[in-house]
Amino acid sequence: MSVSQSAPQFKVGLTPEEKSFFSEVFKSLDPENTGIVTGEKARSTFEKSGLPPSILGEIWQLADTNNLGFLTQFGFCYAMRLIGYTQAGYHPSAGLGDTPGPLPKFANLGLAPLSAQATRNISSAPTQLPVASYLTSVPPTDVQKFSQLFVKTVGSTTGELGGTQARDIFMKAKLPTVILGQIWSLVDRYNTGQLGLPAFVIAMHLIQGSLSGQITQLPTVLPESIWQSATPQVANQQQPVDTGNRQTSYGSVSSQATTVRRPTSREVSASSVAPVSDEWVATPTMKQQYASIFNNLEKGKSGHLNPNQVASFLMTSKLGEQDLATIWDLSDTQNTGIFGLTEFSIALFLVNRRLAGGSLPNIVPHSLIESLSAPASAPAAASA
Repeated sequence: MSVSQSAPQFKVGLTPEEKSFFSEVFKSLDPENTGIVTGEKARSTFEKSGLPPSILGEIWQLADTNNLGFLTQFGFCYAMRLIGYTQAGYHPSAGLGDTPGPLPKFANLGLAPLSAQATRNISSAPTQLPVASYLTSVPPTDVQKFSQLFVKTVGSTTGELGGTQARDIFMKAKLPTVILGQIWSLVDRYNTGQLGLPAFVIAMHLIQGSLSGQITQLPTVLPESIWQSATPQVANQQQPVDTGNRQTSYGSVSSQATTVRRPTSREVSASSVAPVSDEWVATPTMKQQYASIFNNLEKGKSGHLNPNQVASFLMTSKLGEQDLATIWDLSDTQNTGIFGLTEFSIALFLVNRRLAGGSLPNIVPHSLIESLSAPASAPAAASA
């Protein structure tokens, strides 16, 4: 049974990084030292690459050339190379794994972290197979635009967009259903049937590129650089650019972020030891402070802030995503993603309370809304 005669041969041998990583993974799948990895064991690992099952099937066929249902160490290394190339934007094909490329990445593999040189050999990739260079990173302006649409639809940056809602938005592009299906398969990489913010941003980016003609062929898998460019942190860094003659535009957000990050001792004591009757009441000083920040952020004199402006500022508090998502849901009382002064003030009150060690409520207390909505000039008139 001459398996090795028709096994794929490398034109360029394994690099030290490939030898170390591939060998470690192979040994974890072959603890009995049989010299082979069965299809069932390999599948459990390969699926952690995030590649679609159909693509993994193509990779298996290229590595298991004799259809034996298992891989020798040679075939296994060949498959690992193909996975690394495919994750970088190539389509798996015969000969692609002959030369070193980027090391593959797997989620929850349970092995030691990869070398920092994980992609050092990408320059030796075969020149006849260009990387999908037309897939540029999502521009910050598009991240901001699509994030705003996502928040308007879902209600927060940490929510999930269901398949029906996504379809209704995507279908407005009038692209062929086949193309939209491919885009969905690319961004729903864990097959959950829902899209988080980065996935939605990338989907809209691909739709926009397809409509403009910039993207003429969709890739097999999205490069990691695309995902990184569409993360909420990128949106968080992008502020409206008209900071020219208003000294307090972006600079005020950075300088006044200390208001959110470092509550005063009075606020700390108020949230931790004050009686329940005062716990959910905003003082005139707080209201003045919130209004000042609101006015510095609100440039168009429309009387409200858009979702990106609010999210960008709240991110400066350094609270965890779960806390910020809860605060957003509580303060967005109309579920529109648009914040007036009262909604924004509720958000800042809750942020300061959380930073001071207080808990968040299940619903916004009426006393808080009342104290924030009352005219600043006569805060005590109601009790007279």
